[in-house]
Amino acid sequence: MMNHQRLRAKDRARFHEAFQQRCDESRLMDLNAWSYSKLSERHELLGEGEHFTAWRLREPSDQQQTRHGLMPLVYKRSHQGFGGGGGGLRHRQWCAAMRLLQAPIEDQITLVSPMLVGPEGDAAASLLMPFGGAPLTAAAAHWLPLASLALELRSGLQQLGLAWPDVIQGRCWDGIPFIFDWSDISLAQQLG
Repeated sequence: MMNHQRLRAKDRARFHEAFQQRCDESRLMDLNAWSYSKLSERHELLGEGEHFTAWRLREPSDQQQTRHGLMPLVYKRSHQGFGGGGGGLRHRQWCAAMRLLQAPIEDQITLVSPMLVGPEGDAAASLLMPFGGAPLTAAAAHWLPLASLALELRSGLQQLGLAWPDVIQGRCWDGIPFIFDWSDISLAQQLG
């Protein structure tokens, strides 16, 4: 029988493969070019937080059949003025911190999903990541207890030099738990 670490490693590989089947950098760049109103017309608005707006991506009607069963995605874009836009310190810190989270799968920290982060120079910060349709309580047994995962997460972030004071807000995709709100992450050492 496989131990929990091996089962988690298999889940991570499956999670990343499913994400890579769905998107690439060009898809993120296309979404970055759209206005808020166009995004809201074409995709499901999930909500607006203090710093970001989130949309669950809908596939065009001619692609719905071929996309059935594939991982759903969420696109997030920062509000106007988040950290002063592309030139602001907060914006640059967030982008730099998020890039550190895009580590190769073998170096991935517990509870960090695959993601694509928009270019630092863009006026708005952006992120493309999986949509978790189930609460954290739906995590597969080999991911439990969640309290120990939270400790692993905080330790891993600290080792990367990241500060994340937020409470854990997570969801599950196919039994795999992950954090969906990274809006308050930053580098522990301030950028100049």
